Amino acid sequence: MEFLRKNTEKKNFSERTALSTTNGSTAFIKNPKSDFGDGFKYIMLNFFYKDKQGIVVQAILFNNLNFVQNKTFMEIFHSFKFHE
Repeated sequence: MEFLRKNTEKKNFSERTALSTTNGSTAFIKNPKSDFGDGFKYIMLNFFYKDKQGIVVQAILFNNLNFVQNKTFMEIFHSFKFHE
């Protein structure tokens, strides 16, 4: 299992603004070795935080890296928004 983490506090300002977040972090896991990830090659865990509202954790499981460039992926990624 390979684990990569990306902090988005100062990066991806446009994404944070679109989701109305204060900051967040993304963990990308290759070849997960767990019951949760069984049958998938990749897990993307997104952690979103908004001051005085809370934390959202989003898990996206998939097998093909091209999926992240797909319209369906973007719909899933943008499937929530914090209150303004």
